[in-house]
Amino acid sequence: MGTDARATLEVMQPPAGHAAPLRWAEFTLLRDYVLFDLIAGARAEDPTLAVVPIRPFAWRAGGEVDPATTELSADDLAVVDAAYQARTGRRSAQLAALRAAMQAFEADGAGATRLRIWFF
Repeated sequence: MGTDARATLEVMQPPAGHAAPLRWAEFTLLRDYVLFDLIAGARAEDPTLAVVPIRPFAWRAGGEVDPATTELSADDLAVVDAAYQARTGRRSAQLAALRAAMQAFEADGAGATRLRIWFF
């Protein structure tokens, strides 16, 4: 696993007139190895570290999979958040912000959201 992670928050069913999926935000996650273990343990030496199933993202029309990219839902982030709190005794500000953004889109009826994370 790399030492840095980038992420893209995408709205899967954007408003009319927008291409799907709509990239809402793209950012670099702050380096937090506990968080990285929880969301990418399947890429670490011990695959049991991951608390959510790793779903590689198919990034080409032919379905070719990018093995360095993980796709997470808002529900996945809730599981990761609980595990993070159990492991560290505190909340992750990054997870809280991401979950809030994803839940806001869900509440607005814009459809499902996903968080794509890749490590480098």
